[in-house]
Amino acid sequence: MIYSILAFLDASPLTLFNGAPNDSDDFILFYEDIFASFTTYLITDDDRIRFLTNAVARKIMTECSGPLLQKGQSLGPRPSKYNFWKST
Repeated sequence: MIYSILAFLDASPLTLFNGAPNDSDDFILFYEDIFASFTTYLITDDDRIRFLTNAVARKIMTECSGPLLQKGQSLGPRPSKYNFWKST
């Protein structure tokens, strides 16, 4: 089931940001929480899930950053670095 969800997100990664908060501080927390949820699957034993999780996370950080910034959502200077270590 996780693989199917990740396959969907690989095809449509901006789906994760539907309903994202407009306030930049809340958006940063929202963004960090999304990446914290991927951490579990980046360390799983299943190679397919680990590979697809990596692909989705990279796609969000690279291809999706433009559309997110166009919406006026600045990720600020600290995205993901605090919650990443708490989630590992």
